[in-house]
Amino acid sequence: MNAPGPMQHFLQFKDLDRETLAYLFERCRIIKDRFKRYQRHMPLLDRTLVMIFEKQSTRTRLSFEAGMHQLGGAAIYLNTETPNSVGESPWRTLHRSSRACATLS
Repeated sequence: MNAPGPMQHFLQFKDLDRETLAYLFERCRIIKDRFKRYQRHMPLLDRTLVMIFEKQSTRTRLSFEAGMHQLGGAAIYLNTETPNSVGESPWRTLHRSSRACATLS
């Protein structure tokens, strides 16, 4: 099964067509099955996710960090209250982080 087209932002189910959703759900099924069988599956090896939340969300942070770890990647958490030496906005920090990291949330 081939990945459909270039990377897209996924904000709502209606953003993706039926074929793309079917592909994503099949990939999820495969990944979950491998996880349950304790088979290593590291598609995010050497990838880093940077997370900045406007509001603290322990469950979301835990889910993202655990998922990245289980898929071979790493997660970095920054909060909007983290001081920085330049006094830049969280959005500017995300923009700068995109140069060093594969995924931002």
